Order: sequence, then C-alpha cells, then structure tokens
Amino acid sequence: MATIGTQSDLEAEQDGVKPTPHVPQDTWIQQHGPAVGLLVGLSALVWTLLRYAG
Repeated sequence: MATIGTQSDLEAEQDGVKPTPHVPQDTWIQQHGPAVGLLVGLSALVWTLLRYAG
C-alpha cells in the first residue's frame, strides 16, 4: 500500500515539472531556447564578475 501511494506521488510531481503540458517540449525549446541560453549566459557572467569583484 505504501509503495503504491509513493509511486503515485512521484508521478504527480514529475507531471508538474513540464513547462507547458499541452505543447511538445521540442517546440518549447525551439521557441525559447535562444532566450533561455542568453539569460543563462548573462547570469553566469554577472555571477562570475560579482564573485571576483567582491
């Protein structure tokens, strides 16, 4: 009983991780990939500058 309940909870959490359930992930990456990459690059650059400046 406990194992079945735990598996159901894990499946529910995994479903909530998807950015947009009704849109395939490939399409989401194609639309937002460049913007996400730019944000990640900028945040890494700022973090590095603050780390060495401080």
